[in-house]
Amino acid sequence: MALSVTITATSGAAADGIAENAAFAVLHDGSILIDNKILIFTLSGSAIFTDSLTNTTSRVTSVIGSASVSFTDLVGETVIITAAYQDDPLVSGYTESTFVDIPLVLEPPYIEPSFGNIIDYSVIENTIDFIVPPWANMKVGDIVHAYIGNITAWDAIYRVEQNDIGNSIRIVINNAKDLLFQYIDKTLVAYYKVGDIQSPDALYYVVNAYIRNVSIIGNRDSDGSALHLCAFNSLTGNPIKVRWQYYLEDTWQESARFTDRHPLKELHVSLANQSGTITIYPMNTAAVGDSNNSIAFAVTLAGKLVTWGGRLEWAVPPSNVAALSNITAIIASPNIVAVLDTNNTLYSWGNNAVGGNLTAIVDNVLTAICNRSAICAITDGGYLNAWGNIYAGGKLPTGLPVENGYISVSAARGAFCAVNRQGFAVAWGENNFGGNMPKDIQNINNIVDVFATDGAFAVLTDIGVVRAWGNGDYGGTLHKSINNAIAISSSSKAFAVLRSDNTVTAWGNGLYGGIVPANIAALRNIIAISSTDGAFCVLCDNGKIYTWGSKEYAGVIPPDIVNKDILTVSGISGAFSYITNKGSVSGWANSGTFNTVSDHFYRTAYRLTRNTPINTFLCMDLDGNIVSIGDKGSVGNLPPGINNMLRYSEFKF
Repeated sequence: MALSVTITATSGAAADGIAENAAFAVLHDGSILIDNKILIFTLSGSAIFTDSLTNTTSRVTSVIGSASVSFTDLVGETVIITAAYQDDPLVSGYTESTFVDIPLVLEPPYIEPSFGNIIDYSVIENTIDFIVPPWANMKVGDIVHAYIGNITAWDAIYRVEQNDIGNSIRIVINNAKDLLFQYIDKTLVAYYKVGDIQSPDALYYVVNAYIRNVSIIGNRDSDGSALHLCAFNSLTGNPIKVRWQYYLEDTWQESARFTDRHPLKELHVSLANQSGTITIYPMNTAAVGDSNNSIAFAVTLAGKLVTWGGRLEWAVPPSNVAALSNITAIIASPNIVAVLDTNNTLYSWGNNAVGGNLTAIVDNVLTAICNRSAICAITDGGYLNAWGNIYAGGKLPTGLPVENGYISVSAARGAFCAVNRQGFAVAWGENNFGGNMPKDIQNINNIVDVFATDGAFAVLTDIGVVRAWGNGDYGGTLHKSINNAIAISSSSKAFAVLRSDNTVTAWGNGLYGGIVPANIAALRNIIAISSTDGAFCVLCDNGKIYTWGSKEYAGVIPPDIVNKDILTVSGISGAFSYITNKGSVSGWANSGTFNTVSDHFYRTAYRLTRNTPINTFLCMDLDGNIVSIGDKGSVGNLPPGINNMLRYSEFKF
């Protein structure tokens, strides 16, 4: 008999380049099976063998004369598979095998750079990439049509090449800044088509900044400065609008800069339509004393209170405070120290020689402030609670409504002023130094904030009107009306107001900053104000600063100050410090310019002295690196091991 080849094959595999059909061939001479001979297999159409990745392969027959092969296809089709005897190709056989088209399933595209579904406009340079994921039956010659389109349209056509098979396709979009600008704070839709099949939409939200790229800089301190906290884009160094919200409060403020009026509270920073929050921890450093003897305090990550510097018997923490391990914040005035724990219990102590008992434990405290010889706290429900020198506001006067939904309180040297949710204010303490509020101001019902010098108060209404009262030598007399105000700052004897047109005005004692020089009054780009006891410093949107007031209180900027790229300014009794958009920190006092520190990106420069000519700041970065600048004095030499014991902020999803 003659040699012949019998061949059979499977069918039904998906045409995805992965699923396989198989063929089985037998070389025989009648009933005699021929082994150890070579069969050549070939395929028609687009199919390829899995071993050779071509349409031809070979096999040696087994002891039973058989040989088998497997093959794949990217096209739904019926192919012919042929097996021929190598020594005599006329001895052959063939059969059919069918691959089944599968529905074309496309994944959504994605855009780079992006963070999840967020595109940070600030990091985009000239191009972005439109990424098309590979699909199951991808083949050379497929046409991809990419689209971005619900506001400003963009599209591109791409032809699949051999080296694209199985890989993502990257299509470059040029002039991306111009394209994406139209989408800031809006949703961008991206999709593509392969033939007539369209991918699902990919939705991206385009923002001026991504929350993970936002950083906060500035002091947690209600020290007379205005708009001193700044949110900025850490990648560009530019200020960015964010939402500022105190923990557990319902309202928030959207701005690039923020005036901190409650340094005992956690402050949360977020961005609209983005998950994640930056928590700015409460004020965790303070100092008391005078030029001869100052003592500094810091609240550590472990909730303990550490002290260093001089020795003031009255300032030594009581044993019950020293034993605490859950302290979250601290405030102080020259004669008083108070700490708040995680249970919102306030512990205070102080120099009782100034009159009255300053030692107290008060529960459920929301916020608190000290003047020179008394303390006032607001507790749950908006109750007022005051103690200390009764003539300086340490006792609430008869008839003052203590339960009236109070939300904030400010302190002059010997008086307090509190504001409630209805926008009314009350004052008490030394009558001639702010404690006696005029009747017409008592009737104002839209007050949103109150500020103080040593002997006067100024209130700001929700329509930008400013009113003042108290001792005229301390800014208590406002000789002309002020409207369109957005922020108030104060020295010890003068007030300064930032208006909505980015100009500044002032009143009070001229030697302490109550008169604005003409060149500064002419500025139209002021964005923040800080103060010392006798001078003011304004920050402009170009990163430059200007000062006026007493030279003794740092009212004159030394000529060697590098006056540019400044993001925030803070003041203590007689000195200013500043931080640049590169994170370096420096400052000056009447004695001269401080050394510039730039070994870390510093976020805050807390005052380590107050009401003393020794001017020292403590600078802190996100990792807890600590350095002091200014006069060393008794607190400028930081204790060993304080590095990494404090924290400024933390990002939380």
